Amino acid sequence: MNQQKILRLVLALFGVIVLFFGGKALWKYFTFSVTGVYPTPSSIATLSPEFRIYFTHAPNPSSLKISDKNYAYLDYRIEKNALIIDLNQPLDKNKTYSISIDSVSDYKGRVITGKQYTFKPKDIAYDKLPEDQRAAFIDEQDKPMPSPETIAFSGMDRLVAHGLSNPQRIDLEWEYFNYKPAAKKISLDIDNAAQTRNTQGPGFIMSIPTTIDGSAYTSVVNYWGLQNVSLRISPAGAAPTLLTQTLHSATPYVTTMLDHRKYPITKKLPYASPDGFLITFGKINGSSEPTIVVTYYTPEAKDRAAQWLQENNAKQDSVYTYYDFKQQIN
Repeated sequence: MNQQKILRLVLALFGVIVLFFGGKALWKYFTFSVTGVYPTPSSIATLSPEFRIYFTHAPNPSSLKISDKNYAYLDYRIEKNALIIDLNQPLDKNKTYSISIDSVSDYKGRVITGKQYTFKPKDIAYDKLPEDQRAAFIDEQDKPMPSPETIAFSGMDRLVAHGLSNPQRIDLEWEYFNYKPAAKKISLDIDNAAQTRNTQGPGFIMSIPTTIDGSAYTSVVNYWGLQNVSLRISPAGAAPTLLTQTLHSATPYVTTMLDHRKYPITKKLPYASPDGFLITFGKINGSSEPTIVVTYYTPEAKDRAAQWLQENNAKQDSVYTYYDFKQQIN
C-alpha cells in the first residue's frame, strides 16, 4: 500500500471522527435532554443524601414540576446543568420510591416531560458510602431547618376577608409546610373558591383550587371560632391527605427554636430542641391517626425526647411514635 493510500485512509478516518464528535456536539447544543443521573437508582442507599439529574443545558427553575412517591425527597435545587434532589432521611429499605420530573424546560423553552426514576434503597453503612456522598451528607446536616417562611404563599392573606382569623391563617401556613416542606411556592385561587356552611359539624368549609410548585391540588379548609382550623389536601386524581392532627396535649403550648414564638403542640410542630432532637408530624395518608416522628442524634437525646413527649401528654401509649436515629458528623 503506497503512502498516498495510507494518507487518504488517515484523512477519511479523521473525517469520520470529526463528523462523529461534531455531530454529537451539535446534537447536544440543539437539544435539551437528560445526560445522566447519580447515584444510579440501583445503588441508592438508605443514607444517600441526594440524587442528581444532569441535563445538556441548565434547567429553568420556574418551569420545574416535580413529584414523588412515598415522600422520597425533602428539597431540591438547581446548580448549573444539574437538578440536585435532597433525599428524605433515612429512606426505608422496605419501600419503593419514585421521583418524577413531570415537566422541565431550559431557558430556550425546550421541554422534557415524563422522566421517572424508581428505586428501592439498600441498607449501606455510612462509612461505606462514596466519599462525595459522605461529604454531601455532612452538608445536609449543616443546613438550617426549613420553615413556612421559606415558602412563597399567594392568596393566603385573602382568607381573612372570607372569615378566617390571622391565627387560623398562620396555622394553615404550618399545615401546608408540614405537607410539603420542600415547596417553593403555594398559590390559593381564592377567586374560584367555594365557601359553604359545614352541615356535618361546626363552622364553614372552603374548597380552594391550589397550586403547589406548579402541580394542581384541592384544599378543603374547615374553620370555626377564632382558633380552630383543619385542612385536607387532595392531589389531582388522588385521595385526600389529612394535615391537622390532635394530640390532646395537657401542656398545649411549646416555644419553638424556629422563631421563638409560642405555638400549640397540636398544630405547630416541628419542635427543635437544643438537646439534640427534633419532633415533627409524620405524613398520614387517608387516616385521622396522628404519627409523631422523633429524630435524635444520641441515645441520651432519645431519652430526653421521650420525656418531652410524656410531659406534653403525647407518650407512646397515647400516640404512635416513630424514632429516627441520625448520625451526627463532626
